[in-house]
Amino acid sequence: MLQSNFRNTKFKLLCIMIVALFDAVISDGPYGCEDLDFGIYECDFRLVSTPFNSADFFPQKPQQLTLKYVNRPLTSGLFAAFADIDTDSFVMGGEPARLDIVCSYGVSLMMDPGAFTGLNWIQAVSFSRCQLVTFPESAFAAFGTLDSLAFYGGTLGNVDRDGLKGLNIAEDTSLFDPKGEIVFDRAQFSSGRIPFSFLSHAKNASSVILNSNGVKTIDALVLDGFFDLKRLTLSGQQFDSLPSDTFYGLDGLGHITMDRMPWECTCENAWFFTWAFVRKATLEGDLICNGPADYKGQRFRVFNNVLCPSVDEDSTATSIDLFGISMEIYDLVSYCVTIIALVISIIGLAIACHNKKRLSRVTPVETLTSVKIDKTNQSKVTGGVKGKFQTAVKKITKPVGKSKGNAWG
Repeated sequence: MLQSNFRNTKFKLLCIMIVALFDAVISDGPYGCEDLDFGIYECDFRLVSTPFNSADFFPQKPQQLTLKYVNRPLTSGLFAAFADIDTDSFVMGGEPARLDIVCSYGVSLMMDPGAFTGLNWIQAVSFSRCQLVTFPESAFAAFGTLDSLAFYGGTLGNVDRDGLKGLNIAEDTSLFDPKGEIVFDRAQFSSGRIPFSFLSHAKNASSVILNSNGVKTIDALVLDGFFDLKRLTLSGQQFDSLPSDTFYGLDGLGHITMDRMPWECTCENAWFFTWAFVRKATLEGDLICNGPADYKGQRFRVFNNVLCPSVDEDSTATSIDLFGISMEIYDLVSYCVTIIALVISIIGLAIACHNKKRLSRVTPVETLTSVKIDKTNQSKVTGGVKGKFQTAVKKITKPVGKSKGNAWG
């Protein structure tokens, strides 16, 4: 009996070893990486050997790769061998091919511009709790187009204004849930500001999230050219007002979230309530007045409703809704003036053509007759004048009579 139990135990252990070995064979990856599911890998960056070799991921290539505990630089050529990955082999259709980088706590991360060469098939990228020492020019150009680029926590140091140059952010309609988003969620800009034109390279994005980034001032052109923008979050920042033309041209913007900011409550700073009302956009969140002192701690929405003119009474509104299209008033006036000038030009051209047509109807005979009539009239006039002149001369020169001693004698 004891011997039989021992044999059963040995058999079970053998089965477990075979299953483990089989699992290791069919779900192999480089040392330090674990295949969580078909094409979903998780790697401990402290253990893996770099640069990566795509041949080490077998049999399924990484459709989604998470690098944990990243504690050393992302150097050029790190993913160069991934350029030959056949995306047709991915089994999770409709799910994004993504790269997620999770940094070790308190570690400063260096990132070379060529670190992501070979990953132009990736559709979504995220950084979590990374203390980026630099954000170099064209840092993500190798990706080409991304459906999502996100930074969660950490800091962004020495951000180059062209850091996003060469990168396109746009909705990927091949995905089940296309986002077209760029996200800065609790990622601190160490300079306290978003560099001028930094976001302009991602102007095809549908969603921009700026949440708790330590931004103290914001430029009016921060979203210039974002004509496809549908959703915007501006929350948890340190500025107390927005320039009145921040949303200029963003006619597709339909959802705005603004809260957790120390707002300077004045009717002038409430312009975006009118902007949202006119465009039928949803405005979420609630700002709390930090000033003036009499209104400190009050909700800005209540302040606006009680003390500021309503949209109907506001004569300073700069736009109207015409046939469902939002237009600036001065743009509408410009269009009207252009149309009026065009109509006047057309009328003038028609009159000129009509006069030319009338003149072309006069025949040569009529022209000669008119010329003869003019000559006859001229003869009558000149003849009459000539006769009168000759009569006057004769009267002057005619002798009165002969007398003695007359010189005529």
